[in-house]
Amino acid sequence: MLFARYLVVGLRQPVFGFIFPIVFPVVLVVFVRAMFQRVADLPGFPLTSYTAYIAPGIIMLIPMIGSGFGASTLIEEIQSGFVDRLRLQGISSAQIVPAKIGFEAARILPAGGIVIGLLAALGAPLRAGIVTAAALLVLMCLWSAAYSSLFYLAAVRTLNPQAPIALLPLALPVLFVSQALMPTDFLPRWLEVAIQLNPFSHVVAAAATLMYGDFEPVRLGAGIAVAAGVFVVLQLLLRRLVLRRIGA
Repeated sequence: MLFARYLVVGLRQPVFGFIFPIVFPVVLVVFVRAMFQRVADLPGFPLTSYTAYIAPGIIMLIPMIGSGFGASTLIEEIQSGFVDRLRLQGISSAQIVPAKIGFEAARILPAGGIVIGLLAALGAPLRAGIVTAAALLVLMCLWSAAYSSLFYLAAVRTLNPQAPIALLPLALPVLFVSQALMPTDFLPRWLEVAIQLNPFSHVVAAAATLMYGDFEPVRLGAGIAVAAGVFVVLQLLLRRLVLRRIGA
């Protein structure tokens, strides 16, 4: 019931939660593809199509767009007393946060379907068709749960609804300090360590092996493990903060 309420509230203010995750990746596909598509002609580029190469990164970028919306509304609900009213009705904080995380996963599914369809129409390969698309959506939801947890952590730590909004530009350095738009071999060597340390790089690698080339279970497992690890660590920290700031 709580999840359904958050979904309805999100649909009433669809710009951050539902429209941005569609518009930004589509714009990025159009402009980045137009500017760099001939990079695929360079010796050593791993694929013959630049659109195919950037597809995994663009798809996994979707959860990172508009991530601050749910966290911002949580603080408004705390300050308005809505969370206290929920607790009086027997709904604990341990139920509120999972409902919010569930909303974060659900809000990106329409965008995921549209962007995957667009990329497929532009020639991005889907190894097993609809099965691959479904697997990408599941991976996207896992990454959404992990990445959005950071925004809830910042929101509850500061109790300021503007704090998660201020984190929105974080998506850009996370995207550019990865192999999502360009192979690591084409980037400066000093970036290699940062790329390896960036969890997004491993999630993109997992998405890539789902889509094309030789299927590598190790890369897929590593991407899932990294996303799950980020989620667990941030949720443990968030749970401690929630108990301290909101209560059980």
